[in-house]
Amino acid sequence: FAAYYAIDLSGRPLCCPFPPVVVAAMAAHGLRRLASRCLLLCVAQGVGTDVGMRTGLAVAKVTVFAAAYAAVVAMSTLA
Repeated sequence: FAAYYAIDLSGRPLCCPFPPVVVAAMAAHGLRRLASRCLLLCVAQGVGTDVGMRTGLAVAKVTVFAAAYAAVVAMSTLA
């Protein structure tokens, strides 16, 4: 909401090109979605429970899925 407030005060249009505050807000939104998806992935994989991450395979799976989530978030944000 701070981005829209700043745009309202300055009187600049929202598009063409986007103001830096709007780009920063979109990036923060994408990072927030990425972080929540990675946390959900870790919980679904059992990280943080009494089992924990004991093998390199578990670490590799979480890393690969987190990278895939990051790619999806980047593509959906840019599209």
